[in-house]
Amino acid sequence: MSAVLLGLSGWLYFNTTQPGDSLSAFAWAIAVGSAGIACLIGRVVVGVQRQLMHRRRGA
Repeated sequence: MSAVLLGLSGWLYFNTTQPGDSLSAFAWAIAVGSAGIACLIGRVVVGVQRQLMHRRRGA
């Protein structure tokens, strides 16, 4: 999911904006990219928590 959101963000950035556009023109690309980054961070956090939980059970 995070790769899809980051890819969509890149597509939006390169295909819907022109050089010199105001910041509001980049709003969708920024929003989708931020969601992708948040998903990626969430996946990392869940993975770390899982590893810690498995280590505690095994010890």
